[in-house]
Amino acid sequence: MRFVLELAYDGAGRCGWQRQQDAPSIQGDLEAALSRLFGGAEILTVGAGRTDTGVHALRQFCHFDAPRALPANFVHRLNCLLPPEIAILALHRPTTDPDFSARHNARSRRYRYQITGRKSPFLQRYACFCARLDRLDLPAMEAATQALFRYTDFASFCKTGGANHTTICHISEAQWAQE
Repeated sequence: MRFVLELAYDGAGRCGWQRQQDAPSIQGDLEAALSRLFGGAEILTVGAGRTDTGVHALRQFCHFDAPRALPANFVHRLNCLLPPEIAILALHRPTTDPDFSARHNARSRRYRYQITGRKSPFLQRYACFCARLDRLDLPAMEAATQALFRYTDFASFCKTGGANHTTICHISEAQWAQE
């Protein structure tokens, strides 16, 4: 049966989402915990997207096929097996569509980049430090961002020879906001 997990993670110290042979990854840690929970059975996951080294996710989705019924208190038990940097937020009902893919059925993705003028050891993983925020020209940054809407083919951002069905993306929103 195919299940969907909703998770969050701090990607510092990981090579990104995708499983790597010789480097720690979010997917690798998650699959190891799932396999342990299912008594050593190999459990593979498919993420809605990939993140690069050191990138975090407030809300990421993946699916996996369970070899049998889920154990009681599944989310709690899985969270106990995962490192503190990875948290399962929710387990979604099994899908009745055996071809459902967290990656290919995703309707949208959202990315957030933060710049801060406050140097803090607690923010360094989550925001880019800029000592002179007053030198940022927000109207110019907003005008440059609007250029993104002129493009729909983002092949240059894709892995060469990858299994993508398309490189066409539709950006629905891009903005800078000062808080």
